[in-house]
Amino acid sequence: MHRYRALSTIRAGESLSDLAPSKAFQSIAFSSPKLTTGGTYSLYLGGSATGSVDDGLYIDGTYTAGTLARSFTTTSTVTRLTF
Repeated sequence: MHRYRALSTIRAGESLSDLAPSKAFQSIAFSSPKLTTGGTYSLYLGGSATGSVDDGLYIDGTYTAGTLARSFTTTSTVTRLTF
């Protein structure tokens, strides 16, 4: 189980999602029209985020990177990461 106050998926310096998990988690599912096959992304755990939280997502804020958990390139419309 993981417990972080913020986590983010970033591509070329642009944050695609800043999440605010309310509970410890074992896995997450993430979907975005900004994800593209062959795109390279970084998943950060921890750090901090500002802005309001709506259903576990930070809105209109800024993410300060935590620990780089994994960089990855999507290979298809569904890409699975394991740690």
